[in-house]
Amino acid sequence: MSKMKPKWYELPVQRWQERRPDGERIWTDSQKNKLYTAERLFRGIYEGEIKKFSTQRVAQEYVDEFIASEWVAQRFGKQESVQVSLMSRTYCDSSQPQRKVRLSPWGMNEVVALHELCHILQPHAVGTPHGRFFARNLLESVGYKLGSRAMGMLRDSYVTFRVKCTPKPVYSKETKAKMRAIGLKRAAALGWS
Repeated sequence: MSKMKPKWYELPVQRWQERRPDGERIWTDSQKNKLYTAERLFRGIYEGEIKKFSTQRVAQEYVDEFIASEWVAQRFGKQESVQVSLMSRTYCDSSQPQRKVRLSPWGMNEVVALHELCHILQPHAVGTPHGRFFARNLLESVGYKLGSRAMGMLRDSYVTFRVKCTPKPVYSKETKAKMRAIGLKRAAALGWS
């Protein structure tokens, strides 16, 4: 881990967790619908450049290559294989303990596969299933596999739908005091105090 400037995946897990003002951890997956909507918009805009999988074997090869990549190993350590299967349902899912990804007919593309793989790669203690860490991991995965233009488009979609993908900021007591003073000054100028 880089001490001076840690990379996003090296930050302490607390920076990715949602917490109430009293410090209690929030387990509700409150960002799920926003993330799905942002991803759907991105897939619609970027549709012509997203790989579609014709068969389960092609999807399995894509997943195997991604999981075995140096990019994944650097962030999450060496990974065991992930099994891809097809299902006739209208949704896709993944199972972290069983290391399985199930794709439906509409989800036979690389963005959906990356989404499900990000669920498998996310450590349990980090945050909610579609929280900050997951959103960042999906954003970076899209950037790795589809390029920086696609990553920028997905990031724009995140901004549009207010999907959080950055760690929670940590402020010193001095910085908090300065921020409070600025807020009070602005409130007084507006006549709110």
